[in-house]
Amino acid sequence: MDESPRWLWSQGKAHKAVTIVERGLCVNEFPDQLDVAYYVSKGQAAARKRGDRTYTIADLFRTPNMRCRALNVCLNW
Repeated sequence: MDESPRWLWSQGKAHKAVTIVERGLCVNEFPDQLDVAYYVSKGQAAARKRGDRTYTIADLFRTPNMRCRALNVCLNW
């Protein structure tokens, strides 16, 4: 059984995800062909965007909801 294309896409494995979807389209006799190169390049671009962000302790206190949760966890611990 294949892995979930959605999970593969989120892990940066766009080519595997697109080939699984393409195989599913062939099995179900879908008339249109999937543009593999377009979706793979789109997935790689999204993976590069996600990889640029780094997080710090200050991110825990940016929003009121996260601030409240972080303080509750610290006080309860």
